[in-house]
Amino acid sequence: MAVDIILVMKPEEYHYFSVALTRYNPNLQLARVERNKGFDEIANQFAPHCRIISFSTFVIVPAHIIQLVQGNCYNMHPAPAKLPGFDPIGMALYHNMVEFGVVLHKTMARVDSGAIVAERKFAFPAGYTREQIAIDAYKNAVSLTSDYCHLLAFPDQPLPINPQLQWDEQYRSSRQLVRDMQKTDYTIPIDEQLRRYAAFGDCNPEAGLAEINS
Repeated sequence: MAVDIILVMKPEEYHYFSVALTRYNPNLQLARVERNKGFDEIANQFAPHCRIISFSTFVIVPAHIIQLVQGNCYNMHPAPAKLPGFDPIGMALYHNMVEFGVVLHKTMARVDSGAIVAERKFAFPAGYTREQIAIDAYKNAVSLTSDYCHLLAFPDQPLPINPQLQWDEQYRSSRQLVRDMQKTDYTIPIDEQLRRYAAFGDCNPEAGLAEINS
């Protein structure tokens, strides 16, 4: 049977969102992908209107798959539009930000560059840890995605775009930038070394990448 929506997320998230989506559209045929190669394995099952929904994941939808579904792809980025790219929590801490958020946006070949549907922000107090920010971001990501399930459940109907919401390239990060921040560099002032360590030094934002790329 043809697949209407592909959910790119963990098993427990798939269970939650499959219930939420089929509440609005009981006839949906769903599938889950958890590895980068998983799309090609089921590509011959895509319905003509097939939609891909990614939720807070390292799995990247390949460009040829985005083209195959005619751009009908949406992603929940667990960070605000101000922080596109890799390890946004580290970037928020490094730049002494006091606000974070999550973004629902269209998926493009370039990570975190598609038109934005919605954004939800929240403040966090000084001294908040990476884990505390991540927990609050996850809660907001679930909430915002749930709020749009009544629209996401109908893959032949595009979601409305909010033109007032745009990505901020000033703070875009990458895996290489984070790796560089984590390197010990005694040529820079000690205050900068401590600042980098506080933001990036005690984490491994690339954990799990080997598995999804297998």
